Amino acid sequence: MIMSLPFELRDYLQKTLGIQIHLEEPAESGVPFYLIDRYRLQKAEILGKACILIMGKNAIPPSPAVLRKDSQKIQEILKRVPIWVSLQIDGVDRQRLIQYRVPFVLPGFQAYLPDLLIDVRERFQSLRANRQPRRLTPSAQHFLLEAFYRRFDENDHLTSLAPNANYSPMTRSRVISELEAAGLVETKQHGRHRRALITLPWEALWKKAHPLLSNPVRRRVHLSDSAAAEEQRLPRAGLSALAELSMLAAPRLPVYATVNRLSTARPNWLRRYLTDRIDDARAELEIWSYPPLIEKQPTGNVDRLSLYLSLQEDGDPRTQDTLQKMLKETL
Repeated sequence: MIMSLPFELRDYLQKTLGIQIHLEEPAESGVPFYLIDRYRLQKAEILGKACILIMGKNAIPPSPAVLRKDSQKIQEILKRVPIWVSLQIDGVDRQRLIQYRVPFVLPGFQAYLPDLLIDVRERFQSLRANRQPRRLTPSAQHFLLEAFYRRFDENDHLTSLAPNANYSPMTRSRVISELEAAGLVETKQHGRHRRALITLPWEALWKKAHPLLSNPVRRRVHLSDSAAAEEQRLPRAGLSALAELSMLAAPRLPVYATVNRLSTARPNWLRRYLTDRIDDARAELEIWSYPPLIEKQPTGNVDRLSLYLSLQEDGDPRTQDTLQKMLKETL
């Protein structure tokens, strides 16, 4: 998993901020052994600045105080801006890292890079209304897909569709600006509030939105036998969900989905159920960039449009035929 971290960081900053990152070779020369034993170090260039990506090798990450001390030492030796990269940082540690001004990136969720003049959470991003986005952010995609299922009419507005009320008013406002910039909604001002209206026919909306939509799956991991009880709380995804909707055979390992924020907010929840031995795995778990929308029928499946996006690059012709039929029935 650690080997893929630099690429997840690169994809996250490119999609959310449009920043191009040049990954260079690993760095070990001149670095004390205890730091090499504790971290994987990789050189990178971001916005023309020489950086060093710091990634933990151990299952338990160092404390913010230790990380501050180690990153300062690495910066002194390599003369590069240190950036801690991890998939799992709890809220308390993130706040402590910000207090210490230790740059970090949590791919898919948050970037704190004060030396690069960037301090942004994906949920608080604001996009200019006149800038056409290349891809919708996960929260905007989540909003839009929920709109497809609710099929609200012109008297409804998008800000009422915050799934599970987990999105803040600031995020809802940013989502409206993003969808307006993409030409997917029209807005009307009512006093101090904006209302977002979908005026396109649903099939036309999907056709226009599809190039802006991303695969919700950030990464895939494998679950051990100890995760048996937890599986009951997770929706089926991938080929397991598609098999429930068609005559396709179910995969050898059942596939489930969860949201990336679950693994970052509760890192120990996920860590104790993982296995690196695929032969001993009980199931496959997809880590999503937004909370999976769960269909009521069949019970426990992720929603069909997200399922389509997660499998649209599958090379099996039978899978593609089934996906096209499912998409036609859904729209």
